Amino acid sequence: YSARRQKQSKRVAVVAYTDYLTDARVRRESETLIAAGYDVSVIAIGPQRSDRVSKDQGVSVYRIPMSIRRGGYSRYAYQYLMFFLLSGALLLRLHLSKRFDLVHVHSLPDFEVFSAVPLKMAGVPILLDLHEALPEIFSARFGVDHGSLGVMAARALERVSCTFADHVITANDGVRSALIGRGIPAGRITSVYNAVEP
Repeated sequence: YSARRQKQSKRVAVVAYTDYLTDARVRRESETLIAAGYDVSVIAIGPQRSDRVSKDQGVSVYRIPMSIRRGGYSRYAYQYLMFFLLSGALLLRLHLSKRFDLVHVHSLPDFEVFSAVPLKMAGVPILLDLHEALPEIFSARFGVDHGSLGVMAARALERVSCTFADHVITANDGVRSALIGRGIPAGRITSVYNAVEP
């Protein structure tokens, strides 16, 4: 079995609370994996009337029919929770048939990484890709002080999410430095910038 799997493409699951086609970072990282010979399945947000499953540049895209809307705490909490539950169920169902070798989870939200708990328990490594720093985004979006209860909760979520992941990618060195300052070991964090196409 293991020899047969070595001859096959390594299988990567990508989970992102975003519209795959309009999120350049998620799309380009997925297409880069395809170009390197990986088999990539993306779980993302999609409009109600879109195809639930499609192929885009070799990437299998599985869409959860939801609309992302701005709002207050309750609106964000509801949307994040719904995607967390639906994406986690879909990820497990896909894993039972595909047997992923890696799960690449994009934030926000950071806690989306826990949708991969069953796969982590089965020995599949988990990669967390932080596009932004959750505590700072929370403070700016809701206009609250960095010492507020909401920001402290966001900081705690960020820490446990990074600790759960096997490795963390950040979109820039600023986010990486913030994580190191909050106690995440530097050796567990790599910066991958949103560089232009040469």
